[in-house]
Amino acid sequence: MSDRRAHIRLDEDLKCKYLILIISIIKLRIKILLLQIPFTKDCGAKNKCISDLVLNVKASIAGDSSSPFIVKSRNDRFTIQLSIKNKKDSAYNTRALVQYSPNIIFAGIEDIQKDSCESNHNITCKVGYPFLKPEEEISFKISFQFNASYLLENATVDVYATSDSEEPPETLRDNRGQVTIPVKYEVGLIFVSVFKEHHVIIAANETIPTAINTTEQIGDEVTLHYRIEKGEHFPMPNLTLQILYPDVTTAKNTLLYLTALSHSQNAICKSSYPVDHLKIGSGKSFVLPKIKEPTKDTIMECDTFGCASINCALTPSDISQVNVSLRVWKPTIIKASIHSLTLVVKALLRSENSSLILRNDHQKLETMIKISKELPPGSVPLWVILLSIFAGLLILALLIFALWKAGFFKRPLKKKMEK
Repeated sequence: MSDRRAHIRLDEDLKCKYLILIISIIKLRIKILLLQIPFTKDCGAKNKCISDLVLNVKASIAGDSSSPFIVKSRNDRFTIQLSIKNKKDSAYNTRALVQYSPNIIFAGIEDIQKDSCESNHNITCKVGYPFLKPEEEISFKISFQFNASYLLENATVDVYATSDSEEPPETLRDNRGQVTIPVKYEVGLIFVSVFKEHHVIIAANETIPTAINTTEQIGDEVTLHYRIEKGEHFPMPNLTLQILYPDVTTAKNTLLYLTALSHSQNAICKSSYPVDHLKIGSGKSFVLPKIKEPTKDTIMECDTFGCASINCALTPSDISQVNVSLRVWKPTIIKASIHSLTLVVKALLRSENSSLILRNDHQKLETMIKISKELPPGSVPLWVILLSIFAGLLILALLIFALWKAGFFKRPLKKKMEK
């Protein structure tokens, strides 16, 4: 009796297992049929769909090796416009696969549903679901933002269009697209100088001493303060600051004398002449040589005259500062045959990183040192005399013109003389 029950139980177990096996086979068959449906639908008498996808890629920004795109804090985004067209049979589950360089990050999509794209460093966008019809075209945009953590010379986006339909190898060439944009990054630093002009007046009764014993006897002091502050967006590169100033005339008479140089800890500065190279500030007396040839120039700048230089290497820092003190060499000015002179001091800032560039208005600063001599009592400058003569001639011409318009020169003088 027990054997019979065991046999019945065994038969029931076999029936259950057989039933489960049948159900599994049916489910698997359904899945296979579902997978086969897209490749037989809308393909006519053929057993499979042969598609031909054409991809077009265009960027909203442009640049080349000679003129790269300048990335600034206010324009650090751009878009890639994609267009995918199917020229043949339906392309099932059409996708756009996007890869991009690490100096840009995915920022969003436009013109298609947001859930159509997935991003995990690479981007996959479903653009033809369940299929892209013959001659159908879909366009959309992908937005990117520049990543300040990676400063590469090129921003690159690679795009590949594919589908679950077959496509002949000879038509796959237009399934790929690439955008490569040479870029440079504009550092948003601030480069300023405290004063743009310095005015120095030489008194009319000033005389030239035989020797100079203190720096105060040299002449008025001009102090230049240069300050560089880090921007918010991109990192600060290594910088070079060059300060140029006219130190002598063409006849080698001294104009500006370097008496002090200080800077922040991140700077290393070297000057073409040592600070106070005559040791006047240390108490050493300097006997003045004879002025070789009085200067006649009214403006002296480093583009046309030889200049002394101060070169500073600046490592990255939130704030960098360089201070320069110069003394106007008064004996040269007193002996000059002119009454005013402008000395132009130029400061040039340069980035040592070729990918990080500076704004044009933060590459150069100019400071004008305007020197004028007071005139002795009773003397009148030549320009005042010339201006007075010109004004007198102008008034005379206006008076003659007014008389002519009033008919003064058209009186009937001739008729009266005939009578």
